[in-house]
Amino acid sequence: MKPGPLTPEEISRWRNFRFMVEETSIKVSREVSSATGISGGQFGILSMLSAAPSRELRQQELADAMRWDRTRLSHQLTRMEKNGLVERRKRTDEGTMIVITSKGAKEMTRVAPTLAHAVRTHFLSKLTKKHLTQLVNILAALRAEGPMPSSSGFE
Repeated sequence: MKPGPLTPEEISRWRNFRFMVEETSIKVSREVSSATGISGGQFGILSMLSAAPSRELRQQELADAMRWDRTRLSHQLTRMEKNGLVERRKRTDEGTMIVITSKGAKEMTRVAPTLAHAVRTHFLSKLTKKHLTQLVNILAALRAEGPMPSSSGFE
């Protein structure tokens, strides 16, 4: 890697990459949110919990997986708990566990087809098989520096 500031070409590549990711995520998020009323953050939390062993995670593990600070996660969990989507369970040996409720699991099932449609429309349908293979290779190169974040929904 060369020292010094980014060249105009490097800046352009970085901005285009960021724009592509953000624009695609925004399109998916807006479609899903407008059709289902569920936010990307809510879906991200529910999907993490659905995939977890025993359908629960320590609150700090969930914050780390979502790449959120504790305050942001706490506020989101409070709203979701009021809506009956998750429960907080205090455990002396493990701290606070976040558990998906049966209502939360039903929300996941209800939203999944809309999410699938949005991802296919705004992402997968725009790429050829060759593009997707290249994307896998790019992700592998980026992951060489460490693990990439887990799925955090459709934001």
